[in-house]
Amino acid sequence: HGSRFLPYKRGMGLAHLRPDGFVSVRAGRREGDLTTKPFSWPSGMLQVNYRLLGGNQWRYTDVSASDGWVGLELLDVAGNVIPGYSRNESDPLYHDALAAEPTWSGKPQDLDPIIGKTVRLRFCIGSAELYSFRSTATG
Repeated sequence: HGSRFLPYKRGMGLAHLRPDGFVSVRAGRREGDLTTKPFSWPSGMLQVNYRLLGGNQWRYTDVSASDGWVGLELLDVAGNVIPGYSRNESDPLYHDALAAEPTWSGKPQDLDPIIGKTVRLRFCIGSAELYSFRSTATG
């Protein structure tokens, strides 16, 4: 560490990473999109691991004051939005989460119609870091 107070020129440190948090995709104040490669949806609920940037992510009483958000679209293999799962219908995720379950139009997830179908996910991100996503069926 280069400190003259360490007589044996050795040191120890500890790093703490969030689960599944070694690498992320980051968008600043200007919104960015990330579209996955096509994959077959196995079943289960979709969960998203993300972190908001800025200082307002803990204002649970006023989500409009949040600096960051994550939105989500479901796409077919050709890249067309699956009806009912567009960005405009996506309920923005406003609070840091390791396993947030996105919703569309305020309804609980119902991904049964896409089980076994080839889909893509398009994440719309502003002032946030996206770490990972998963299906609860795949653990």
